Amino acid sequence: MSNVQSEERKAQPWIRTIVFLFVFALGAVLIVAYRPKQQPTVQADQSAITMTTDDGLQLHGNLTIPSTTGQHPAVIVLHDYGYDRHQWDAYRQQFLDAGFAVLQYDMRGFGESVLPAIPASTTEHLNSLPGDVATAVETLRQQATIDTEKISVIGVGVGASVAYVDSGSVDGIYRTVMIAPTTFGEALDGTTVKNFIPKQVYGIANTATNARLTTLLKVVDGAKTQTLNTSSTGIDVLTTPHLLTDIFTWLQS
Repeated sequence: MSNVQSEERKAQPWIRTIVFLFVFALGAVLIVAYRPKQQPTVQADQSAITMTTDDGLQLHGNLTIPSTTGQHPAVIVLHDYGYDRHQWDAYRQQFLDAGFAVLQYDMRGFGESVLPAIPASTTEHLNSLPGDVATAVETLRQQATIDTEKISVIGVGVGASVAYVDSGSVDGIYRTVMIAPTTFGEALDGTTVKNFIPKQVYGIANTATNARLTTLLKVVDGAKTQTLNTSSTGIDVLTTPHLLTDIFTWLQS
């Protein structure tokens, strides 16, 4: 055997080793590249709740409790027509920082609180909304971290009118705040409620919505009112300097 052939045979094991390592490395790269990506873990919303009304409707919402210990006053916040509970998201932390638990929910027929059938009329639909606040109040009364003597309701737009009706028809409400209430015919004015006696109401409006506010508060003894010199409408009036602080102080007094 020639020296050349001998040298070639000696080199073959090294060549095979190098080829094997190259193939192994390439395979590892391909495995990593084509390995299915792990789906991100979705954290459950610990504040999500579902409340069942007396007529069996499921109301979807969120109940957020301050991180401090002890019992907390609570606010039920009601959204405007055509919105849902998330209309209040931008203000939730400010309520929590002030020591309030916050219950947001989609009123029936809005957001996730789907109605099984379409109401006969808008008036019928709107007049069905105040009764659900009683369910929200009872939900809060079952929470050990809630001061059940200080459960208040705050509404904006249509939610303000709902809160107004509740102030004179639902037991267990401490105080009520109406923000820029809107008019929908004869709905939500309290006239269809037996023994309607609204109480402890703080009404807030700008000049554009003050007429509706004034009309509703005529039958409220000792109502607190504030007319704002602002072009902001709806929930945006809460951006008025010091207004939220004033609301917090009134609710805690």
